[in-house]
Amino acid sequence: MKNKIKNKKKQSLIKFVTKLGGFPVVKMGVRYGQVIQYLKNNSHNFQTINYIYVIDKNGKLKGVFSVRELFFRNENELVSKKMERKIISVSLNQSAQEAAILALKREIKEIPVLDKKGILIGVLQTAALLKIFDQEAAADIFRLGGVIHHERTENLKKESLWFSVRHRLPWLIFGMVGAMLTVGIVDFFEGTLAKNLILASYIPLVIYMSDAVGTQMEALIIRDLAMNGRLKFFKYFFRQFLVVIVLGAILSSLLFLISNFFDGNFSLSLLLSASLFCTILTSVLTGLLIPFLFFKIKLDPADASGPVATILQEIISVAVFFAVAQTFL
Repeated sequence: MKNKIKNKKKQSLIKFVTKLGGFPVVKMGVRYGQVIQYLKNNSHNFQTINYIYVIDKNGKLKGVFSVRELFFRNENELVSKKMERKIISVSLNQSAQEAAILALKREIKEIPVLDKKGILIGVLQTAALLKIFDQEAAADIFRLGGVIHHERTENLKKESLWFSVRHRLPWLIFGMVGAMLTVGIVDFFEGTLAKNLILASYIPLVIYMSDAVGTQMEALIIRDLAMNGRLKFFKYFFRQFLVVIVLGAILSSLLFLISNFFDGNFSLSLLLSASLFCTILTSVLTGLLIPFLFFKIKLDPADASGPVATILQEIISVAVFFAVAQTFL
């Protein structure tokens, strides 16, 4: 799989590979009966027995077949006649993440690893694939929480106080700077707020709704970019933008009805509804454009999520909210 995502912290594939001797390998020309005897004599040495790999005299991978086939094949039949020749494999220059995603997409239990000449080096077995996904999930959780991920952060109970602090502090400082900018925006629109103080009570709602819509889009595009590096962005963007318009229309309409019912102020309800609709539209920026920009400049799109997107969305939401309010008032 030619996944274009370039992550500076890609995990090396080699450390997850089960090397030759840890799984069944046979040569061209053997028969199914010989394979059965081979497994009986050597199964105690194998770490995994999902598939049997067929190589030529030079060690190049030529085919593969499942262990289950041994139960319904003629023992005198050559394995080369029935083996699968269209092999799904990865090379050593690919990352562990790319290999795991490929195995998931093709729904296979393990995946062979080849060198540049097509020589079989080893396999990524099920346990290794699960470990890769587990480590990726841990990294994403840390990233979303604004913690700089490091192998040692996965067991913070054993780490020093300073280690824990310096892996959390940078994003918190970034968040503080973003919050101060938000305060500055509110202060700039002080005159607008003074005309109708009730606007202040709706700021958390507007920020939450726009951030929630943006977060949903982030999750979708990060997943889709990981699974398909050749994503047609403009078509994808247009579809997601239509979804956001519909979501914005529904949510702003609900806010209008609820606000008008409780406050009985048609003009204020219309103002709040229009503000929410506009701020939800801006979530396309943090939810789609920023992750895609990270992707295009060869960085991990997931780095655009979490604190970065949240802080940017809050600043944009507050600015748009008051800009719309000032237009109405």
